[in-house]
Amino acid sequence: MHLFDLDSIKLPDKQVWTLAATRQETIITKDSDFYERSLLLGKPPQVVLLALGNCSNDGLLSHLDLSWGNIQSELTAGARLIVVRSTRLEIFA
Repeated sequence: MHLFDLDSIKLPDKQVWTLAATRQETIITKDSDFYERSLLLGKPPQVVLLALGNCSNDGLLSHLDLSWGNIQSELTAGARLIVVRSTRLEIFA
């Protein structure tokens, strides 16, 4: 679910974090603030940081299509943070 769909697109990061934790949702973001928050606070929520630099939407979707199975497996296994880079996934338990 996108924040837009919840009419919450303008929420500050702290409130997004609380909303996701309460709803047991995973935050998928390009915002490194959530990376730092995850390292400090743990889960919930789980965080997937898209650290792919500047890329087109098609490039982003293509990369996610290739790695989504691994991302989903790591989330199911309980990873608190996954950093998606162009050459690898970084998993934080």
